[in-house]
Amino acid sequence: MTEPTYVVHSEPAGWPAPLRKAYVSVEHKLPGHVEELWLSDLGEGLARIVCVPFWTDGLARHDVVALDPAGGPIRVHERSGHRVLRVLFTPTAPTGLTEALVPVAEFDGIPHEHWGDRFIVFDIAPSTDPQGLVYSLDKLKAEGHLFWEWGD
Repeated sequence: MTEPTYVVHSEPAGWPAPLRKAYVSVEHKLPGHVEELWLSDLGEGLARIVCVPFWTDGLARHDVVALDPAGGPIRVHERSGHRVLRVLFTPTAPTGLTEALVPVAEFDGIPHEHWGDRFIVFDIAPSTDPQGLVYSLDKLKAEGHLFWEWGD
């Protein structure tokens, strides 16, 4: 059996470092990959996601998840209302676009995480209006520099 490749969060948006990790298969999007999610232990088999999930559909930062004591899949116990906005830059995109988007997100208080130099995720809180960020993404998408999607 081939060992999976782990998608890790080197600097989760929810620092300080949480108490535990969960590993979720993202085989449907990245064959052979498992995503490492950082969690804050709430006790009684529950934990809060403190990172912005890169590839795991249906999970968002601050969602409360139920942990399987046997190490099986986690499941959503309570949704936070946060959403994940994923951005993948094309191989031909000019360098520096990630750095150009960060100030747009930070202006609206939108946390973000990077995976490599071509992939970035944004944590959209329920009270946040991502219109400025989405406008910038749509412009760059029309220019052929990126693809973006909601991680719902």
